[in-house]
Amino acid sequence: MNSDHVLVAADLVFTIMKPKKTDEVRRPYDVDRLSSSSELQQHYSSKVQNKFDVLGTHPDDVTSQWESLCSVIRESADEVICPRKNIRQPCSNRLQLNATKTAYKSAHRR
Repeated sequence: MNSDHVLVAADLVFTIMKPKKTDEVRRPYDVDRLSSSSELQQHYSSKVQNKFDVLGTHPDDVTSQWESLCSVIRESADEVICPRKNIRQPCSNRLQLNATKTAYKSAHRR
């Protein structure tokens, strides 16, 4: 057979893996609350400062320093700021609600 094509054969094996989940899911903090209250800002900064004072000397390893910095800030934020609550806003008026329902029905009609 005279041909300039090269026949190629391959066996492909694919494995589908689930993504690894982290141990805990962190919700974003309510920073609007922190920026609106000077008393809360003062409380947060004093918490962070006290936790850094307790740490004393910082380790020489950059990774350890970063982990200690993150843990101090997160612990202080957990105690003072708290996570933001997701509050769903109601529809502004009936016309918007009816338009949304109509669009949904027409999109899902068979």
